[in-house]
Amino acid sequence: MSPAADVEVSLNAVVTNFCDPSSYATDSLLEALSGVGCFSTIGLHPKGASKYTDSDIKNFCRLIDRQGEVGFGEVGLDHTVPYAEWLGQAILLKKV
Repeated sequence: MSPAADVEVSLNAVVTNFCDPSSYATDSLLEALSGVGCFSTIGLHPKGASKYTDSDIKNFCRLIDRQGEVGFGEVGLDHTVPYAEWLGQAILLKKV
């Protein structure tokens, strides 16, 4: 095999994902990121379903309603965890 050739890539924008309320970016950081072509998705990772509070869910909903948000990230069901945790994930999904 020959070594990979250098390839020049030109990026116009990128997407970042915030999927844990404890590490969500602030509104001012999200605005600054979008100003330089870095757009965000907001999520509630299903593996954390049992720890999220009503305040976390409200903050999630507020952030996804912001102008400039481009999607949901890490919202749904993750069945790589034990079966006993599936119901909590389904309840979280229904709430959001």
